[in-house]
Amino acid sequence: MALQMTNEEKLEIPIVVALREMVLEKTRNLDGFVLKLAPLCDLDQALRLAQVTVGIVTLLSLN
Repeated sequence: MALQMTNEEKLEIPIVVALREMVLEKTRNLDGFVLKLAPLCDLDQALRLAQVTVGIVTLLSLN
């Protein structure tokens, strides 16, 4: 299954917008790339940091 991500897509979820921008920035010079999914249990800390990054939560509310 292939997923195409473009700048034209309208997204309203801040964390998804931030992720899209980061992926597009890091892969701008590539012809293509493969995104491998990690197990959900490995994503908890990454999700918390991403939420802080886009302002959904603060570091103080995580403790």
